[in-house]
Amino acid sequence: MDTQKKTTKLYGFFVVLCVTVMLACDTLAFETVSFKGIQLSASGIIFPLDFLMLSVVTNAYGYKASGKIIWYMLATQFLFIFLVNGITFLGKNTKNDIQIAYFLIYGSMWKLILSSSTAVLISYFSNDFFVSFSKVKTKLLEQNTIIRILASTSISQAILVFISYPINFYGIYSIHKIFSLAINTWVYKMICVFVLIPIISILVLLVKKIDHADAYDIGVNYNPFLVFK
Repeated sequence: MDTQKKTTKLYGFFVVLCVTVMLACDTLAFETVSFKGIQLSASGIIFPLDFLMLSVVTNAYGYKASGKIIWYMLATQFLFIFLVNGITFLGKNTKNDIQIAYFLIYGSMWKLILSSSTAVLISYFSNDFFVSFSKVKTKLLEQNTIIRILASTSISQAILVFISYPINFYGIYSIHKIFSLAINTWVYKMICVFVLIPIISILVLLVKKIDHADAYDIGVNYNPFLVFK
């Protein structure tokens, strides 16, 4: 079933939302927050939204539709990092507190290009693959959207934090601290997923009803580099 040939009313909304969340995470990539002594990555607090939104897209519109959003997110992110990081370096020799603060915050943003090219790409496409593949190939999970999203998110979120955090926080925290940060943030993300699952389930039903989209990726090529083909 190729839903890409149909007019979709909500697909653009998911594109904008996912890109917005990605850019917000970029600005918070090196920030940490603490809740009752438990330290978390600030970007990790809002990152689960992208995984859940993409799960909805994959479930309704199919693997390729979700894959296109991932590439839109990465392209927008690279442009954002290039502009912010580049302009920050141009002003690094200006001796005032504001410029120094900008350089301290955004001077290491180039790390995100490396982590996004590996962790984000692998984790997002792994998430979409599992949601799509399990819907088509397993009778048990075909109609159980909640279990498919929970399983795929738990695996993909683990891939993300254990690959990207060592890159992002290298030279800022010790290996032990980075590992602890990854564990804490992963646990937090899974709590968020459990809390948001009822909302996501309703959203899946709304998308299917409004756009009449319920894609089954039978025979789809799961190569992430061919989603536009």
